[in-house]
Amino acid sequence: SQIAEKATSLLTGIVQNQLASLPQEDGSQRWVFTVPVEVNERFYDVRFELERGPQSAEQQPGWSAKLNLELPELGAVAIRVQIVGSQVNIAFDCEDPNSATQLGRSMPALENRLVMRDLRPGGLTATAPTSTPPEPPAAGTGLSIEA
Repeated sequence: SQIAEKATSLLTGIVQNQLASLPQEDGSQRWVFTVPVEVNERFYDVRFELERGPQSAEQQPGWSAKLNLELPELGAVAIRVQIVGSQVNIAFDCEDPNSATQLGRSMPALENRLVMRDLRPGGLTATAPTSTPPEPPAAGTGLSIEA
């Protein structure tokens, strides 16, 4: 039946997320989960991946996050955020070039909000497939979020 297929699919997704969230051999940790988000009375799945890099004596562990979502106004967008100390790098990889342009226009407002929270904006980018999306600068410490 259709209900049994959907239940099996949901349970398979949960198991896959749990397996992906097991500690890694190098000491890093990753959490993978999907959250339903309501926009204009419709629900969309947002996939999150949070990762903590391995600890070392020289530096604190780094963090990264990725968010993958698809919204009617923007289409598919992958967001990668990285925080190193107080520096923040955010990259929006958009399927639609118009979405990349729209998000690019919002970067000054995003930069101001980060500064208001005592963070130092680093690379803030919005790109589409017609250009090569830049990688956030490599970091040894901090938090990194990607989507």
